Amino acid sequence: AFLTNDARPFYCNYNDPVYVKTLKLDMMILSGTEGNVNDILKELREYTTEVDSQFVAAAIDAIPAIALRLPALCEKLFETLDHLARS
Repeated sequence: AFLTNDARPFYCNYNDPVYVKTLKLDMMILSGTEGNVNDILKELREYTTEVDSQFVAAAIDAIPAIALRLPALCEKLFETLDHLARS
């Protein structure tokens, strides 16, 4: 299996070019599972502190995209969005 429960290979590095970060976000969305969603959400929350506002928006957009793939986790994912909106 190409995609496992480990999404860490798709975590973005601060010095990755924007196009690489975008691809890695897409891969994180696709590799999200019930087993790794907490780790992915933690990583996405870290991305919201980045300087690049487009990347921040893409990281936030990734959360509902994961929710569409994993409907059973919608509540947890939208709680994260709510927390981000309040901070």
